[in-house]
Amino acid sequence: MTLYDIISPDGFSFFMDDSDLFATEKEAQEAIHNLIVNRYSLQGYYNSNNGRLSLQEAINQCTVIPVTLDNED
Repeated sequence: MTLYDIISPDGFSFFMDDSDLFATEKEAQEAIHNLIVNRYSLQGYYNSNNGRLSLQEAINQCTVIPVTLDNED
């Protein structure tokens, strides 16, 4: 099964669990804005390894990747 993960500007997944991944690439792309705004709007920026990014810069630098999960259950 293939699901889709959102990768931060620093190259790490935002999620700790496969259950948080998205069924389609489109769903993941559409979720990036809300993910960044919900997590970082209070502080007003995303603190990356390369310094502070505006929320819009962080949104633009996120990527979506496919993740193939084994179905061995």
